[in-house]
Amino acid sequence: VADWHCFAILNLAECEDFHPNPNWISQRLGIRPIEASSAMERLERVGLAEQVSGKWKPTEDFVIAREGIPSEAVRSYHRQILEKAMAALDEQAPSEREISGAGFAVNPRRLPELKRDVSEFLNRIAGKYSKGRNKEVYQLEIALFRLTRKRGKNA
Repeated sequence: VADWHCFAILNLAECEDFHPNPNWISQRLGIRPIEASSAMERLERVGLAEQVSGKWKPTEDFVIAREGIPSEAVRSYHRQILEKAMAALDEQAPSEREISGAGFAVNPRRLPELKRDVSEFLNRIAGKYSKGRNKEVYQLEIALFRLTRKRGKNA
């Protein structure tokens, strides 16, 4: 499920007008119907979606990449999301998106605390704003990374 559209389909399934039809999904996400169909099958196979009373829906499971464990699937997913963000800069009006950032100096020893705060923020925002009706699927991606080069002889 490293493809961006796998998680977008799970989010799309939370919208009231969702149709578990690959053609409908492909039109909403701008992907090919075969990609939508394949993703739906994969999501069911790994237990992230299921058929309940004839309806296709996400399960209650969460996918959390364990911190500090490198994964090509996670890196691939984030590369795809960052590419989608770059496209949104050109394709979406500022009223439809928010792409901003803040640069600041941080003591590296406080990085674990900062990462916890970011995670809590994301959970709080998703919980607050994913309620209600007439929803569209958005992606909030926060990129925290070092801009400076490491100090030392071997850096």
